[in-house]
Amino acid sequence: MKRTPHRLPRRPLAAAVAAVGLLGLVTAVPRTASPATAVPVAASENTATVFYYTKTRNWSTYNLHYAPDGGSWTTVPGVQMVAACTDWVKKTVSLGSASGLAATFNNGSGVWDNNAGNNYALGTGTITVKDGVVAHSAPCADTGTEPTPTPTPDDTHTASVYYSTATVGWTTTNLHYQPEGGSWTAVPGGGGADAEPSAATRPQRNEPPPDVRQGLVVSDGAKVLGGPVDLTTQFARRMLRP
Repeated sequence: MKRTPHRLPRRPLAAAVAAVGLLGLVTAVPRTASPATAVPVAASENTATVFYYTKTRNWSTYNLHYAPDGGSWTTVPGVQMVAACTDWVKKTVSLGSASGLAATFNNGSGVWDNNAGNNYALGTGTITVKDGVVAHSAPCADTGTEPTPTPTPDDTHTASVYYSTATVGWTTTNLHYQPEGGSWTAVPGGGGADAEPSAATRPQRNEPPPDVRQGLVVSDGAKVLGGPVDLTTQFARRMLRP
């Protein structure tokens, strides 16, 4: 009896070859990255801080009635302004993308400042309106309380002392003195130049206030005549008499 050789079925083999080929195609296709979601960038918003001068108005209330360029006016009387510093009120408003605004001011009771009917054309940033004049400045920047500066070595007091020699008959007159909190000069002190104060520069003989006092003694270099007495810079030209 003749044996028939065993043959593998062709269809499963063909299917296997096709599967391998498809797998190669799948792995050969590069992956494309999914596009990143774009984050919207917010448009910059313009603002205006409007300062209005109040000293010449004396209103009890100040309102800013305005319209951004190309936009609509606020409802009358507008937005109320707040105190900024002495003689100034202010209001910061949003303008969106507008580069300026038209503005008028009122007291909420029918009194208006509309730039003689022309309205005020204002820009962005810090703006002042003072008696019809528009400027870009910060009027309250220098109105804060400044600390008292510390005295420097140049902040010194001086005293000009005049002494009458009419009745003493000295040939030399020296001033021996001691500043408040300081040391006395070396005896006999310093010699003075000849001078005579006028009546206009001679102060009244009131008691000096108790500040920046000095002690002094006047002598002829050999003997002491009176002292010590008190002086202040406010009584720098006091006439001393023996």
